[in-house]
Amino acid sequence: SDRTEQFLSNIYSYKLGEAFDFDLDGLQTPTIPSPKSRYWTNTDLGSIGFGYSTEETPLHILTFYNAIANKGKMMKPYLVENIESAGSVVQKRGPSILNAAVCSKAVADTITRALKAVTEEGTARRLKGAKCSVAGKTGTSYGTFANGQYSDNQGRRKYQGTFVGFFPAEDPQYSIICTVYSKPTSKQFQGGGIPARAIRTVIDQIYNIDPYFRQTIE
Repeated sequence: SDRTEQFLSNIYSYKLGEAFDFDLDGLQTPTIPSPKSRYWTNTDLGSIGFGYSTEETPLHILTFYNAIANKGKMMKPYLVENIESAGSVVQKRGPSILNAAVCSKAVADTITRALKAVTEEGTARRLKGAKCSVAGKTGTSYGTFANGQYSDNQGRRKYQGTFVGFFPAEDPQYSIICTVYSKPTSKQFQGGGIPARAIRTVIDQIYNIDPYFRQTIE
């Protein structure tokens, strides 16, 4: 509590507080509460620590997890590598670094082990039987209704369920995120449900077509 500014500064160093250049227009800027704002409350610091009170795009979250898969090096996402004209490259847009070291390799390895445990014995156990090992995390939050409340007059809630991670856990080749929004429901809805099942389908399909996995088996 006595190093609030340092804590928030770290979040910005992870590129979780700003929009970065992207190949498509419209990437939104995340919302991170600040003590300098009149809306700051005594509970904000604690809730930011477990992912609440903030607004992040899926691409920002994925970019952070990709940095963990990459042993701490954060790369900028891109869709187009080069722009060519008449067979010649006129503009290069290849890989570039957003942060060379968001954490040490040792920290990244520790986090990866924890994320792998999530898919083996935690909230994403639906991925335990995937065709390769997966490291990742589920996330669940509530949506608000027109009246600003988290439930309607029938007690139903709207959920946002997410799974984000990378695979294979021991030698990451892919990072992936899936976010699903529910209709108003009285049932429980978590990131370890539909989002995790969707991710497993993608992983199993990639496993069947990517030569990397055939070489690994051989």
